[in-house]
Amino acid sequence: MGHSPGGSTDSDAEIAGVRYKSEDDLKRKRPASISSDEENGGKEAYENWKNRKKIQRKKTSESKKKLAAKAKVSAERRKRAKENGEEKPERIWGQESDYEGDDTIPEYIIQRRKTFDRNQQTLHEAGLRLPPTYDDIEFSDEERLEELEERPVLPPTIDTSRPYKDISLPHSAGIIPASIARYLRDYQVEGTAFLHELFVYQRGGILGDDMGLGKTVQTAAFLAAAYGKTGDQRDYKRMRKMRRSKPKDWYPRVLIICPTSLMENWQNELNRWGFWHTDIYHGNTKEAILQAAQSGRLEVMITTYATYRLAKDELNTVAWDCVIADECHIIKERSSAITQAMNEVNALCRIGLTGTAIQNKYEELWTLLNWTNPGRFGPISTWVSSICNPLRKGQSYVFLHSKLPLLTQNQS
Repeated sequence: MGHSPGGSTDSDAEIAGVRYKSEDDLKRKRPASISSDEENGGKEAYENWKNRKKIQRKKTSESKKKLAAKAKVSAERRKRAKENGEEKPERIWGQESDYEGDDTIPEYIIQRRKTFDRNQQTLHEAGLRLPPTYDDIEFSDEERLEELEERPVLPPTIDTSRPYKDISLPHSAGIIPASIARYLRDYQVEGTAFLHELFVYQRGGILGDDMGLGKTVQTAAFLAAAYGKTGDQRDYKRMRKMRRSKPKDWYPRVLIICPTSLMENWQNELNRWGFWHTDIYHGNTKEAILQAAQSGRLEVMITTYATYRLAKDELNTVAWDCVIADECHIIKERSSAITQAMNEVNALCRIGLTGTAIQNKYEELWTLLNWTNPGRFGPISTWVSSICNPLRKGQSYVFLHSKLPLLTQNQS
């Protein structure tokens, strides 16, 4: 879920069903053969999902009948077991039956996952979201590299953490540019590697660092690796150069969703740590900004939770390569309107940033994890029986035993 300061700089993320490859295996192959259905934005798939009402009513009705029949059979089994003095069998977390009748995952997400997995199986490394390559693209600035401005430009009072040198990410074939890498601490390099690995394999996860440990900086470093940037002025030309390339190659599109008070901060921080084409989807210019994102003229779009909830039908016409939810504990209540809207976000790679993944109850963590990887953690009922209840019982046991000496002393 998150990570602690220190430890290896390699990512420790374990993604189910993924065999990690060495840096030599993950060559920077340009994923030009990725399915056009995936690359064209997924608008048709999303529109089909919006019009699913009639089919879904029928499926829901059938599912309810099946679940009712199963509930009846289970009740009869429990009754017989009780009469025979048998103990109730323990439910196994993540068992296959937990996923039956679950219509909460949008069909366009299911189809995108199938397409991505099929591409990965068929195209191997070329089917992953490896950083774009610019081998066939000419930058006139390369003749005067020593004169190019680099970012970040930080005050001399801020110490560097390491020599001026690129950092390779062996599990994801990414590179953190030297201009950024020299300011990252070891745990921030680890966090950057974790995020980029999720991106390459199009999985979700939570960066759960405490406040002040640099979640924004780690995100900026991860995005630099994801876009194949070098930390200098050439980065500002990469999007335009890729759009003009023939055939047009894949280029990432990222959506950041955050509280209203943090929108400008995100834009400022990205521009502090690199050269980016960003815009804020808010106010009266939303339509033009959305068109820019749809046509590939925007690298990072920034919006608020409230704006996303109101405009999700428009925003989800874009097949985002990554959606980053800052302060993601905002969607901790699974029944809230914003959580329900966020569950429909059109992205396979869903990254949450928070310093408080659990605020009041263990069920909140399930809600966040279920958003990052829909369906992979089973239903909430299994989470409660397998995770929440044992933890609560354990806490009650520890609390009781910590008070026993005091109770014994009072009685004497």
